[in-house]
Amino acid sequence: MSVLQRLIGTLLLVVTVIALAVAVAIIIGEPDADTGDATGDAASGRPYPGDPTAESQLVAAERDRLAMVTALAASVPWRVDGLDGPYQVPTTPLPTLVLPARPEPYTVAELQDLSPDGFAQQADGSWLLSENIVATRDAILDLSGATDLRMLSTPGGFTSIVVVGGTLRVSGAPGAPVTVSSVDPNSGARDTTTADGRAYVRVNGGSVDVSGAVFTDLGFWGGETGGLSFTGRSGENTSPTLSDQSANAPGDAAAPMLTPDDVAAALDGKNQASTPVTGTVRDTTITGGAYGLFLSDATGFHIENTRIEGALVAGLVLHRAVTDAQIVSTTVLDSAADGIVVDRSSTSISLTDVTVSGSGRNGITVDGRPLAGGPNAAGAPTSGYGDVQITGSRIADNDRYGIEISGGSGVTVTDTDVAASIVGVVVDDAAASVSIDGNTIAGQSRQAIALRDGATQVGVTHNRIASVNTGVHVADGDAQIQDNRFLAIGSHAVTLVGHAGGSRVLDNTIAGHGTDPIHDDAIGGYAARNDVEQWATPVTPRSVLEFLAQPLTLIWAALGALVVITALVRRRAREPHNPYPEHVPLTELTRGIIPAESLRRSEK
Repeated sequence: MSVLQRLIGTLLLVVTVIALAVAVAIIIGEPDADTGDATGDAASGRPYPGDPTAESQLVAAERDRLAMVTALAASVPWRVDGLDGPYQVPTTPLPTLVLPARPEPYTVAELQDLSPDGFAQQADGSWLLSENIVATRDAILDLSGATDLRMLSTPGGFTSIVVVGGTLRVSGAPGAPVTVSSVDPNSGARDTTTADGRAYVRVNGGSVDVSGAVFTDLGFWGGETGGLSFTGRSGENTSPTLSDQSANAPGDAAAPMLTPDDVAAALDGKNQASTPVTGTVRDTTITGGAYGLFLSDATGFHIENTRIEGALVAGLVLHRAVTDAQIVSTTVLDSAADGIVVDRSSTSISLTDVTVSGSGRNGITVDGRPLAGGPNAAGAPTSGYGDVQITGSRIADNDRYGIEISGGSGVTVTDTDVAASIVGVVVDDAAASVSIDGNTIAGQSRQAIALRDGATQVGVTHNRIASVNTGVHVADGDAQIQDNRFLAIGSHAVTLVGHAGGSRVLDNTIAGHGTDPIHDDAIGGYAARNDVEQWATPVTPRSVLEFLAQPLTLIWAALGALVVITALVRRRAREPHNPYPEHVPLTELTRGIIPAESLRRSEK
C-alpha cells in the first residue's frame, strides 16, 4: 500500500470519527432551553402556621353551635311565653346574643343596652365584644357607630358576629373607618395565633353593605370561619317547585292533594329554601385574615377599591356558586397561597383594574372544571363553568403562575400586565374558548404563555411578549397565535409539541437570540408570514456542532484535507534524491587533514 493510500485511509477514518463525535455531542450536548415543563415549584404556596387538627375541630363546633342557635330562633317565640325581642343562649365557651327579626336595625348603642357586660365601651373609647352575636332572618345589624370594635379572642375562647338571613351594615366616615379586629384583653394585643381559633365575621344568606372599614387579624382554618366570610344560606328543607294541580274532588277514593297555597300557608316560612348572599364591599382594607375575603353562594356581589393583604391562605376567594360578581380597583398582596381564586361552579365574574402581587402560589386562579365527571353521590352536574373576564390589571411577582385557567370556557385576559413569575399565563385541563389579547407578558423565568393538557380554541393575539426564554409553548393544544410582538426572546418565540392539529402561528414579529424563532415539533401545527428579520442565532457550542455536522460541510472538509495531503505528497516526491547514499567521501567520515605535529605526538 502506497503512502498516499495510507494517508487517504487515515483521513477518512478521522472524518468518520469527527462526524460520530459531532452527532453524539448534538444528541447529549446542550439541551433545548424549552423543556415544555411549566410546572411551578410553589405548588401549595407558603405553609399554614396553625394547627390543622385543632382548628378543623373548632370549625365543626362552630357549625354545631350556629345550627343549634338557628333552630332555636325558629321555635323559641312559640315555646317561651312572653319572649319578645333579643335573648341570650348559654353556649360554651362564650354565650350567644340572638337578635330576632324586626324592621329597625340593631345599633351599637342598643347592643350595649342589651348586654352591658358582653358589649362594653372601654376607657379609650373602643368597644369590646366578649360574647357571640347572631342576627337572625330579616334582622339588621348596623355596626357603623363602633369606630374601634375589638372582638375577644383568647386561648380560652373567641367571639363571632354572624348574620343568618339578615343584613350586615358597616359604614365608616372619610378618615374615620370602622375598625374590627381580634384582641386578647389580657395582653391588649391583636390575636395572630389561629391554632386555638380566632374571632371572625360572617353573613350566611341575606345582604352585606360594607364601606369605609378595616378588618384586621380575623379568622382561622375554613372559609366559613376564615375572617370576613359571606356565604349563601342552605335551608333545612329546600322548598321544591310545586305543580298547579288542584285537589281531588270530594268523595274521590284517592287522597286529596294540597294546593300550592295550602303548602305555603302550612310552612309559613319555617323551612326556607337556599338563599344566596348579595351586597357590596367598598373602600375597605382587610389584613392578616386566614382568608382575606371569602364568598360562596353569592350573586350580584360588588367589591370595589378594596385592599386585601397578608392572608394566611388565599386573599380573595370566590368559592362555590358565585355568579354575576364584579371586582373593581382591588389590590391583593402577599397571600400565602393564591391571590384571587375563582373556583368551580362560579361564573359571570368580572375582574377589572385589579393588582395581585406577592402570592405564594398563583396570582389569579380560574377553575372552570365540572364539579363531577359522572354520576356522583351529591348529584352534581358534569358541565364546566367559565365566563370570567380579567381586564386592565397588573399581576406580578407571584411565586408560581401569574394566571392559571383550568378547564371551563369563555375566559378572557385583556389589557393586563403579567410579570415576574415562573409562567405568565397557563391554560390547561381542556379549557376552551380562551382569549389572551392585548396584554404585556414579560420577565417570566420559563414561559410567557403555556397552553397544554387539551386546551383548545385559545386565541393568543396582539400581545407584547418580552424578556423570556420561550414566548408561547403549546403542548397538545389548539391555539391561534397571531399578530403578537416578541422581544428579547432567549430560545423560541413559539414552541409547538405533541398534537397541535388546529394551531396556527401567523403574522407575528419576532426578535431575539435563540436556536429557532419557531420550534415546530408537533403533529398538525402550521406557521406562516412571521417576521423574523430581527432574530439572530447565537454562536454556541451546540450551534458550532450543528454547523459541523452538516453533510456538505463534512464533504468539503474532507475534500479540502485530501487536496492538502495530495499536495504535500507530491512536493515530497519532487525533492532531489541521492542515488548513491553509501558512497560517502572519506572527508565526510573523518575530520579532514591531520597536522603533522599531531601524527608525531601520536607516534611517540
